[in-house]
Amino acid sequence: GTITYRWASDNSGVAVVDASGMVTAKGNGTATVTVTASNGASAS
Repeated sequence: GTITYRWASDNSGVAVVDASGMVTAKGNGTATVTVTASNGASAS
């Protein structure tokens, strides 16, 4: 089947990420952006 991806930021005050993986800076600091594939693979 088709693999789908879910993107997330652990600090939305610093960076947000949309459903297509586009990251937008929101403020100073650090954030980790993680992508998780529907097959269970993930990367940060």
